[in-house]
Amino acid sequence: MAVFSKIELMASSLKRKTIMGLIFLFILPGCVVATRKDVVPPPIRSLYKGEYKVGEYLKDHQPRMVAILPFKNETKKKEAFEIVRRTFYNHFSSLRYGDLELFKVDQRLKKAGFTDPDEINKLSPQRLGKILGVDAVIYGRITHYDRAYAGVYSKVSVGAAVKMVDVKANELLWSGQHVQSKHQGGVPITPIGLIITAISTAANIRQIELLRTSDDLFRDMVKTIPGPTVAEASIPPVIKMLVHDAVGSPKKAGDIIKVVLEGNPHLAASYDIGDFKQG
Repeated sequence: MAVFSKIELMASSLKRKTIMGLIFLFILPGCVVATRKDVVPPPIRSLYKGEYKVGEYLKDHQPRMVAILPFKNETKKKEAFEIVRRTFYNHFSSLRYGDLELFKVDQRLKKAGFTDPDEINKLSPQRLGKILGVDAVIYGRITHYDRAYAGVYSKVSVGAAVKMVDVKANELLWSGQHVQSKHQGGVPITPIGLIITAISTAANIRQIELLRTSDDLFRDMVKTIPGPTVAEASIPPVIKMLVHDAVGSPKKAGDIIKVVLEGNPHLAASYDIGDFKQG
């Protein structure tokens, strides 16, 4: 009898442990799922709410070719210099304006003896227009390029002030200014929630988030720039005058024909004498 009692007690104890184990397994997943749902809020994103102004002069004087100058970096973060300007260029190039590629802008400025953004920004629009061969220039100031991390909260900010100016009249065509911020964080109520929140906030301050925030800033800002219509953008160049020295002066093989053509500035031109070049 003692043997059977001992066996019954062991079975009873094992049964209780099994039941408690099952209860624990059912409760634990429920707690984890609830915790993840409660303490990991989605990133806070906001639409563009910055300042912008469209100049009256733009209505009747839309530029054909625009150059984006090196941005003045007021943040002292070296990586901001190329990233912010490049991001703005990527979005601006989607408009129907002709745009001088950034490396060509830098090339021409360097050839003229200018490499420092502070010096370049002090040059008059008229002089910049002659150096770059464009109708308008875009000046830019990088005002914010920050990352802040406080354990369960992080914030990434990118800010800029940009303006487009007509080089001949020195008139404002458009300007925009804004600081785009991206926040991440929550109030953890459990140890597991604390870990999850810390991971998500730490991920928010990676370099990629600065790129994304910069992209968000200029995607919305550039939308405020009125672009030329399809008809305006596709207007062909105007040839005002074409003269040559072949009239009344017979030419033979090897002679040179001199041609002078006047048209829209800063464009390339070519001519063809048709079938006369054969035979």
